[in-house]
Amino acid sequence: MKTSTNHHVVHMPLEFLIACTIYKLDPREVLQIFINHSTAYDSITDGYSEGFSEASKTISLYVVSLRRTANGSHAYHTCLESTAPNFKSIYDLANRQTGYTKAKRKKSLSYINELYATMERVYTTSDTFYLDENTTLQFH
Repeated sequence: MKTSTNHHVVHMPLEFLIACTIYKLDPREVLQIFINHSTAYDSITDGYSEGFSEASKTISLYVVSLRRTANGSHAYHTCLESTAPNFKSIYDLANRQTGYTKAKRKKSLSYINELYATMERVYTTSDTFYLDENTTLQFH
């Protein structure tokens, strides 16, 4: 029997809820921190940056588990030519040997903002994600 994933409901495993309870953390806060630390810059760079590297690597490992590549995204299918310079600039920043990681990540935001403004809303239709009617996570 084939099961399908409901992308409109987030199921928080008991292990995650217990871990949050042990450390007296709100699960929403932990998920928001994960979201805030998942960056395009950190998914490209080889350097280590506490919190950012782990969050970004988690996404990369999930993509690998699905046997996909980042090149398969349909969000930039019709605008890849105009967005390619932004991707290249982020890549160049991530691979630059000089400069502070925090400053390079901040500089990458101008390219990220351009990519976000240009992309088609194939995967992200809203900047707000509802965990329930009273609890949201923000993407911005």
